[in-house]
Amino acid sequence: MLRSEIIDDPAALEALAPRWRELWAHSRTATPFQCPAWLVPWWRTFAPGELATIAVWRGDDLVGLAPLYLEHRTSGSKLLPVGISLSDYLDVLCFPGIEAAVAAVIADRVLALNWLQWILPDLPAGAAGLAITHPALEAGQLVDHAACPVLSIAGDEALAVCVPARRRRQLRRAHKA
Repeated sequence: MLRSEIIDDPAALEALAPRWRELWAHSRTATPFQCPAWLVPWWRTFAPGELATIAVWRGDDLVGLAPLYLEHRTSGSKLLPVGISLSDYLDVLCFPGIEAAVAAVIADRVLALNWLQWILPDLPAGAAGLAITHPALEAGQLVDHAACPVLSIAGDEALAVCVPARRRRQLRRAHKA
């Protein structure tokens, strides 16, 4: 059974960071720009609107997260991802194997927010955000945006050839922190 909540308090967003990091580590499509270490400081620095992050829970486990905010303008409100403009591939985080269920819960919660336009820019192929559907949501047109290059590294054996041992140790320590 999944339940959801809207996080509208920056302190609550920061308190979510340990569970968010765990979800981020398990998500198949996660990028560094979806990590709380990136998005919490982004929010602290810019906070361009009203926080409206959607957290999806299964028991005590965070299984889905849509870090969003509302930007209010005279022409109407826009629902935007936290980190927009400075980050590549901002998507919804989902625990593997339950992406469709999480997407359905997020869609229901998104409809409870007051917005005229929901923008999810630069979603990669296979993004969880592309799977969000609901009869009340009208899908817009998919548009190509800026290139977001990705360098895939296949484990430590590939790293051993091109990254010094000291740097690899630093990376392992940083990942554990």
